[in-house]
Amino acid sequence: YHGTNRFTDGIEFIPENLPQPASRSTKQVTMDGYSVPAGDIYSCQYVPLPQDNSYHIIEYNPIINSSLVHHLLFHSCSIDYPLTNFTEPKPCASPQGSLECSLLWAWALGGNGLIFPPEAGFPMGIQADAAKYSILEIHYSNPNGLIVTDYSGVQITYTSQLRAHDAGSLILGDPWVTISSAIPGNTAEYHVELSCPTECTRTFPHSIHVFADFLHMHKYGKMIWSTLHVNDSVESNGYLNRIEFWDFAFQQSTLVNITINPGDRINTHCIYDTLGQSNPVKFGLFSSEEMCQEYLYYWPRIPFRMCGYVQEVTFCGIEFLSNVPNPSELDLAGGEVRTFGVPCAVVPQEPVTLQPMALQPSFSQPTDSSDNSSGHVTVCAGLFVLVLHVFIW
Repeated sequence: YHGTNRFTDGIEFIPENLPQPASRSTKQVTMDGYSVPAGDIYSCQYVPLPQDNSYHIIEYNPIINSSLVHHLLFHSCSIDYPLTNFTEPKPCASPQGSLECSLLWAWALGGNGLIFPPEAGFPMGIQADAAKYSILEIHYSNPNGLIVTDYSGVQITYTSQLRAHDAGSLILGDPWVTISSAIPGNTAEYHVELSCPTECTRTFPHSIHVFADFLHMHKYGKMIWSTLHVNDSVESNGYLNRIEFWDFAFQQSTLVNITINPGDRINTHCIYDTLGQSNPVKFGLFSSEEMCQEYLYYWPRIPFRMCGYVQEVTFCGIEFLSNVPNPSELDLAGGEVRTFGVPCAVVPQEPVTLQPMALQPSFSQPTDSSDNSSGHVTVCAGLFVLVLHVFIW
């Protein structure tokens, strides 16, 4: 619809009474005039952070100077990471997954910034385990070899008025991009399900309060969501996040207010559509490949950076749980049914008890759920959607 005259953007509404510290500063962490190479390239730049006091980072905003930027990751790294290799920007292997680095923030196409709730901030400065050295990692997609000098990055806002809690991040799904099977070509729906199992979360030292959730796939993505299972319950206790109509050019952090307790389970689902693509699509780092990832931002911080799938087993914190398959348990059927804004969609008229799915591989092609069977009503709607991100605390 509307041909090429289409545009998506987000509007952030911030309440007037949002507490703001009296003392705050900003710092830009950017590429230092990087001549972007041709092709699909991951590049890194080392930038030292303020270390003259104890601080909390309380806001991130993207600085995007080039349309070649596919996504960026902002990492905190220890002195043991080869920082001096990147005093000038250059191609790199991602620090994500390195024991010397942890993620501070992730941004992708169409995204806006992230404002922290008044309870928490990412620690930076002289306090123990605070961010002192940063690596800015940017994925550039430059298939036509355009000559571009880039200064993209992130602006951080920070304060010396420390908040009650340190914030942290946790990467779920397939953090290291190790799914070996490929998505078949010309397939309308290919379903991947991964988990952060109870065997991992039960080792959390305390509950965590999630305030933002960022889901990530590439251009073959069709639908993505995650479910929370309190105390490893069979039935889901609701969604952490859910995007029924994935748009690769409009990737947003969703503000949430969800508590995850030790022993809970989180299942991350990704559905892909490869119709029109005759060759299989691999999972990988390139723009033409696919990913299935979920990034949580929460407080108070725990010593865990990742919880998810690594080569058919579970990676938990800093160790492999080789005896815990991934997914550890499949969700009940029904999550793959779109219920919002689908012309002539089949929506349950009454709440129904979902039956357990037959045991199946974690990578599957769901059956067509568009049949108009008894007990359902057909809803046809044409929608114009304005996406609003509302900050409510």
